[in-house]
Amino acid sequence: MAENNGMEIEDTYRNVNGISFQMQSMESAYLGTTTVKPATRLFEEIVGIYHTDKTRYEAILKEAKAMIDKNESIVDSFSDYLSSRVSPSKLSEYFLYCRDMEKFCLEHHIILKPLLEITDIPTIKKALQAIEQNRVFRLEHKKTHTKIIAAGKSYLNFLKERTAETTAAAENALLVSNEPGITEKAISATALPKQKQEESDRYASILLDEFPDGLRQNVIHIKKFITRYTERYGSEPETDRDTLLVQLKAVGIVLDDRIYARKSDDARNGLIEKIWGDVQLAFENGASCVFTEMLFSRFSYELAQELNIFHKDAMVAALPENGNSSFYSADGMILKKGLNADYKTDVLRVLRASHTPLTYADLQNFLWYIPFDKIKQSLVGNPKLVNVDMETYFFAPNLPISTEEMERLIRAMNIEIEQRGFLVAQDLRKLLNSYCPSAAIDTADMKDYGLRNTLSYLLRDRFTFSGALITSHGMCMSISDAYHSFCRERESLSLSELKDFANSLGVVIYWSDILQEMVRISPTSLIRKDCVHFQVEATDELLELYCPGDYIPIGDVELFLQFPSTGVPWNTFVLESYVMQASRKFRMAQASISQSGVYGAIVRKNSPLQDYHDVIVDMLARTNGWNDEASALSLVVEKGYQERKRWSGFDKVIKETLLLREQINGKERG
Repeated sequence: MAENNGMEIEDTYRNVNGISFQMQSMESAYLGTTTVKPATRLFEEIVGIYHTDKTRYEAILKEAKAMIDKNESIVDSFSDYLSSRVSPSKLSEYFLYCRDMEKFCLEHHIILKPLLEITDIPTIKKALQAIEQNRVFRLEHKKTHTKIIAAGKSYLNFLKERTAETTAAAENALLVSNEPGITEKAISATALPKQKQEESDRYASILLDEFPDGLRQNVIHIKKFITRYTERYGSEPETDRDTLLVQLKAVGIVLDDRIYARKSDDARNGLIEKIWGDVQLAFENGASCVFTEMLFSRFSYELAQELNIFHKDAMVAALPENGNSSFYSADGMILKKGLNADYKTDVLRVLRASHTPLTYADLQNFLWYIPFDKIKQSLVGNPKLVNVDMETYFFAPNLPISTEEMERLIRAMNIEIEQRGFLVAQDLRKLLNSYCPSAAIDTADMKDYGLRNTLSYLLRDRFTFSGALITSHGMCMSISDAYHSFCRERESLSLSELKDFANSLGVVIYWSDILQEMVRISPTSLIRKDCVHFQVEATDELLELYCPGDYIPIGDVELFLQFPSTGVPWNTFVLESYVMQASRKFRMAQASISQSGVYGAIVRKNSPLQDYHDVIVDMLARTNGWNDEASALSLVVEKGYQERKRWSGFDKVIKETLLLREQINGKERG
């Protein structure tokens, strides 16, 4: 009751002690003397009324009980409203969806109390708009978003009808209040007087003829209605504007704050026939089923406006009125007798009939009667339906290539694979242009990976399509193998060539595989390793002078004039390749291989330090100048061990470093 009167209910008000204090205050008021807590003025007044005016006290008590029961009655009424429009199995789901909507709106302060306690229509509209537009909410409730909106709209429509019924009842009471002999009990069973019925017919006629898009409930539209009424009937309506609005709601249908004329039985039957017409046309065009949710979505506005139907189950219930005995409803679909429902075959049929790729939008247009998620399931589950572009699919057997051209393409592919060991998508386009000019022209708009995906189905028995690579049938090749093969075929490589090759495979540059075959001589140039002649013994002797301990940053080696000739000028890039490929005494320890520079440590092969992690822990343990994670990582970068100040889990490195430092200091003290 306190909440209903605008009081703010805090936790201290609700808790056990708070309730106990209130009860003790009531006790003091009733006994007329303070027990534990003094009586409040409110409790003293209520006790006074109890002793002096029992009738008034009973009225107050009845009002308080009504306030408590109010919310329950709204929920019960909404439940009754839904039960006449949805199946019993869906009824509980709607309340759960309303709870999802309520939770979001409360958390974002769109509403200030539970959803089903709110009867203010603008507030419910605001809440609906929020969940429809909020991107995070849509993503979090991706599978149920449309159902949550439907539940919210059902509650909104319930409130609108409830309001309309209340105002209509008020209007009837107003009309008969001055009629002698008519009691409140008899109002609902008493027909409107003849002149009032005639007035209602006039209102309905004006709404139908002059306001096909609905009458907005504002001053301008009400004035326009009165003007049209006066022009047609010679005088203004015999009522004030507020009452006129109530009467218009009674004779029309309120939808989205507009009042629409109720349609005649002819209009109702016309809409039913229109719906059946679309159903029959879908089956004539090859459909095996029509999902009722899609049929309802297609006609939702007209159903609401003309038939006051707001749910698919109510629509299905109205359809048999047309007497169409060829169809029946089951499992959420309209089905045709003697025909098995198979929506996947429907999707396949549409794509098979098209000799050009179809986008998601195209498929939704052709297959309007199938939910989009089921269309996507059908695309993924059929190997004949291949992805050729973003959100675009194609029926692979429809590729415009003749048998003769296909044979020429197969021969050319076999020759290329024998020479190189594999093909990529770009190679297919080149071969098509060279050996199949007609097919090349017809597929010019198809992307390379789309052509590759299409041929992967058509030539599945002739070649192995493994990821981005195409090899002889039964022969598999990894991306790593492809990089090795690519490098062996070339005496030199540029960075741009490597990037192009990586893009053709759809992967990043595999530096570790490349540097097993090539020597990097600059940031942008590489040559095959058999073109460089390292003098291993002499070079290792020089490195031992630079590295008296277990390791050094590779950047510390700067003077290369003393290094023995290799056929290419020495630099840090060449040194990195030497240590990785040729050195007998040293190895590289790196966080990663950088595209633009050389970072890491040269480590003795007989060192107990196993990897890059161990090297950094040892270096930090023996180096001062840092005092936290940030300064330690900065030191790692400054010394040239790695390029960027990024290391996931670096806190563990620091813990190991501190332990090692304690061990080192302990040994030195000992």
